[in-house]
Amino acid sequence: MTKIIVLEVGMTKSIVNITPGMAKKSTVPKLTKAGFKIFSVIWDRQSGTVREVLNHLKQFEDIGYTTVLKVM
Repeated sequence: MTKIIVLEVGMTKSIVNITPGMAKKSTVPKLTKAGFKIFSVIWDRQSGTVREVLNHLKQFEDIGYTTVLKVM
């Protein structure tokens, strides 16, 4: 018997086909818009502290320290 389920991890939903004897599909969460912006700064700079990334992003938009900290 095949069972289809929807897994929700954070903001990511995956449809998974569960068949006896098969392993579950692993899901990789997608970056949020804030996460993408934060990691773009890190990728461009090759490294950075939370404060450095925050200071860079604050030039362009209102973003909180805890948001950057949580994503990093």
